Amino acid sequence: MSRLVPTETARTQSALTQERSLTHSAHPSHGQQGRDGMHYKDMTALITGASAGLGEEFARQLAHQGADLVLVARSEDKLERLARELRQHAGVEVTVIPTDLASSDAVQRLISEVNNRGLTINLLVNNAGLGVFENFR
Repeated sequence: MSRLVPTETARTQSALTQERSLTHSAHPSHGQQGRDGMHYKDMTALITGASAGLGEEFARQLAHQGADLVLVARSEDKLERLARELRQHAGVEVTVIPTDLASSDAVQRLISEVNNRGLTINLLVNNAGLGVFENFR
């Protein structure tokens, strides 16, 4: 398992997916295979954009398959509510790291925070989005 290690890539939201040392892929040998598919016991998934929508659903699905979670989004209140629910109903460890990934140094701060907490990330769900709205021509 690897820990998060900063590289020389640009520190933008999309750079999070380019961090080669950020995560190992979710290979079946890392989890336990059950008759109903992949299980993620003994794995930790970091999910960006976890406070609503697809990110929230990824968190629910992975938690119910045994993955511990690191939830990342801007809304700490929403993340904490989801974390309490998943701890109670899925019995997994959930770490909340409120972060606005649109900030230029956010990825580096997130990496540092994960490392400072001694977390090992096995799976990344890079779901945070940044919308640019313009008139369509």
